[in-house]
Amino acid sequence: MEIPKTSIGSFVLIRAEVATGIVLNFDDTRYFHEGENYYKVFDAMEEVKTFIQFDKKRSTVEAEYTIFDHDGQFLECIS
Repeated sequence: MEIPKTSIGSFVLIRAEVATGIVLNFDDTRYFHEGENYYKVFDAMEEVKTFIQFDKKRSTVEAEYTIFDHDGQFLECIS
């Protein structure tokens, strides 16, 4: 799995199962190295955190959320 490079000032969000660490697509299925549904790009950190709160309520899987900057550098992990 590759952390995508995005435009300066944007943020990349990737989800993984808490129990296994397996990366998840945003439809709660496991990511198996195909497609691009395993990450989302946001223009502001506030948007990322708002989405995480929404997704925690919606998702059927207990997930941890990892945030990267536009260059793929780790910023934060939220469980």
